[in-house]
Amino acid sequence: MTEQISQLTNMDCNSLYIDLNDSIWMSTREGLLITHLSDLLDNKSNASFNNLNERLDFPIHIFSDITTNRFGSIWLVADSRIMQVISTDLKPIIYEQDIGIMNNRILSFLIDQEDNIWIGFSGGLQRLSNLTGLRNFYPATINSFIYSVFQDKDQRMWITSDNGIFYFNKDILHDFTPRIGSANTKITGTLLANQNILLANNEGLFEVNSRTLEIIRQTPFTQILHSVESIFVTSKGEIFLLAGVDGIIYYLSDFYSPPQELKNKFTANVFQLIEVNGKVLGGNNAGFVAFDGEHFELEQETECNIWSLYAEGDKIWVGTDCGIGLVKDMRFDQMELSTFDRAMMIKSILPARNRNYLWLGTNKGFSYFNTEDQKFEFTINTKDGLSGDEITPGGLFLDSNDLLWVGTYHGISNFNIRAKSTQNFAPVCYIEKLFLNGDRIQAEKGRSFAQRENNFIFEISALSFSDETSVEYEYYLRGSGNEYASYHRGDEYRAYYNNLPPGKYEFIYKAKGKNNIWGYAENFDFIIRTAWYNTWGFRIMVILLLGTSAYLFYLIRIRAIKNQKDRLELQVKERTREIHEQKDEILAQRNKIEYQLEEIETQRDQIVVQRDLVVDQKQAITDSIAYAQKIQSALLRPASDIGDFFSDLFILFQPRDIVSGDFYWFKEMNDRMVIVGADCTGHGVPGAFMSMLGVTLLNDELESTKVVKPNEILGNLRIKVKDMLAQEGNIEDQKDGIDMAFVLIDKEKRELQFAGANYPLYLIRKKEQAGGEELEPYLSIENDVHKLYELKGDKQPIGVHWEETDFTNHVIKLQDQDTVYIFSDGILDQYGGENRKKFKAFKFRELLLSIQDDNMESQKCVVLAAFETWRGKNEQIDDVSVIGLRF
Repeated sequence: MTEQISQLTNMDCNSLYIDLNDSIWMSTREGLLITHLSDLLDNKSNASFNNLNERLDFPIHIFSDITTNRFGSIWLVADSRIMQVISTDLKPIIYEQDIGIMNNRILSFLIDQEDNIWIGFSGGLQRLSNLTGLRNFYPATINSFIYSVFQDKDQRMWITSDNGIFYFNKDILHDFTPRIGSANTKITGTLLANQNILLANNEGLFEVNSRTLEIIRQTPFTQILHSVESIFVTSKGEIFLLAGVDGIIYYLSDFYSPPQELKNKFTANVFQLIEVNGKVLGGNNAGFVAFDGEHFELEQETECNIWSLYAEGDKIWVGTDCGIGLVKDMRFDQMELSTFDRAMMIKSILPARNRNYLWLGTNKGFSYFNTEDQKFEFTINTKDGLSGDEITPGGLFLDSNDLLWVGTYHGISNFNIRAKSTQNFAPVCYIEKLFLNGDRIQAEKGRSFAQRENNFIFEISALSFSDETSVEYEYYLRGSGNEYASYHRGDEYRAYYNNLPPGKYEFIYKAKGKNNIWGYAENFDFIIRTAWYNTWGFRIMVILLLGTSAYLFYLIRIRAIKNQKDRLELQVKERTREIHEQKDEILAQRNKIEYQLEEIETQRDQIVVQRDLVVDQKQAITDSIAYAQKIQSALLRPASDIGDFFSDLFILFQPRDIVSGDFYWFKEMNDRMVIVGADCTGHGVPGAFMSMLGVTLLNDELESTKVVKPNEILGNLRIKVKDMLAQEGNIEDQKDGIDMAFVLIDKEKRELQFAGANYPLYLIRKKEQAGGEELEPYLSIENDVHKLYELKGDKQPIGVHWEETDFTNHVIKLQDQDTVYIFSDGILDQYGGENRKKFKAFKFRELLLSIQDDNMESQKCVVLAAFETWRGKNEQIDDVSVIGLRF
């Protein structure tokens, strides 16, 4: 044995592993060597090391790690690749970048109890679920929509996609797309009865010899077709090209005939065709459809959308969005349906080697379905490493080696059911964190806590790396007196127990993972001690002490009552004497009060006379203001005077007092109309005087002006107001003025001009109306139907201002059903609502947008109702005026 040990110590060994069969695996510079431990221990002189690099025909690597899994396979780690040796008589399986391993040097390697592979790199950690039997192919060229998968007679696997056509030959990927010579890489294909390969895109058909891979014939289309996603060839050689969601099926009677476009409501969303007894069938959201030689017609209506079909003798399996259906003897009206999750769509159906099972490709992965028990044996999806959850129509194919090839919208994978792990695991559950009265503590069993330490939060955790989201917990608290109330089962991992009374407790918890196996129940026991002041000894002592104290208090109280009685008798005698003295004093005060009462009655009569005088004066003033209100109303023309100029309008005018500082004004000039909304400084009588001045100046200005431009009118009015009020810009000058919205509408030109002094203009237009690009800078808000544009006025009044500038003139083109609003600030500044806040402009804009389907009179009622509702019991703070015009 010394000779063999010396031989081992002289080798440059990078890693060494003894497997379950006592075989010694060594990685050296000469290669991967293997011998048996017994050959060394038995001191055999002929013990030899077999070089597996030569035997298994793979290049020499320095393996940094050698390990095994529970199946007995040897795993070798070298740089950025991993090799799996199943038998020393078979070539190893090599895992590298093509299945998604990062292209970095591997520093550590582990296979956990759930058969997950953990790989550590310098840049992080990666988990692979390779032992599920799933293998993904990651070249960027096939990370695309897979149209079809099939195998030729030379065992080559063909994949057609929207990024080209490829084939695998001895695990090497070849790109066949350049041989087609077409710029369109969206190519689909199928295997013909003569074992040749038929390919198609929207430019033509191509037949490929499956032995030589030469294109033996092709036919270009005279006209480019829609995107072709699937191809079907009947027993007669008829060819159908399916465009899927484009709703078109192309029919060719033979290889060289021109494609005939078939399009009606029964060709929409047909993704797959089959042939049964010489009849071509398909399915879509209408039901079963059939080809009658010229068109596709409805064969049988169904309640569910049909995605896929598979014919098996006299049976037809039907994939729908309700479940899996079965049709026997072509009796479509008697389809047997096994319903599943309504959110699941069965897009591909394929029989398994076991005739009692089907492979189903869905939008939630692919499943192994037991047709007798009507249940899923298992499902593989992205949680298991699949490249995408949604399987493409026709995306399943079972090759000659029983490998299931799976096409998704994100690439191609294959699945070996024989390599799928069948051992199930229960996750290990433990208390990760424990909080007592909000503070984290160590979770030590058997601990004793004080009575006030009675608020607990248990955070439990269970590790299941196969599917972290599938972990379910079950826990309850024993000893609480109501264990049912404390019971919980679900994904909540926190248990809350507050204000627990003193006693002995046991927290019972466990978890289950993806395989639906519950782990062993764990427990955490603890005690909450009773406080000393809650013990019976303390309570008896307190009762005795209270009894003694009560008796002593009784004796002291009796003595105090007797002493108090003596003092009260003395006080009664003293109070009687004082009452007689007070009686004489009260009689004297009564005489004095009677004299003062006579004086008060005299003063009351004088006040009544003065009150009547004030009432008469107030009535005279009120009558004068009321007459002034009639004069002001006469100056404000009714809306009916201009009703013919607009398709609809309303005027909401609500003064705060009898007379108003707000006013509106109209003037029609041939095919043009001037509309003015204004708010004078103040309200009531002062505001009314200013409004009279404003109306007078407007009349004078419009009579003397031939060319009306709103901004120039406002400028001229400012000069006249300053002159009338003697405003020269001095500090002591009155700051009275007018805020105004001036609108000029040219009905013939369908044009609106606007200028504003502190006031804006709102224009609301339907989204479907053409044009209006010049209004986009003014867009304020919108909803599904209308847009509201805000044309802002200049921030200066008609009157003296500290920084006066020329007013801006806005010009826009009007369209039918445009609605224009001008208004004073009385509605925006009104206080109200729950928090007594201002109504504000954004709320007013939203209100106007919401009532555009109403006529203008209804809009007036809605606006007034909204104002009154907002104001509630609050006082109206200003005059309110709103003018709405519709064209």
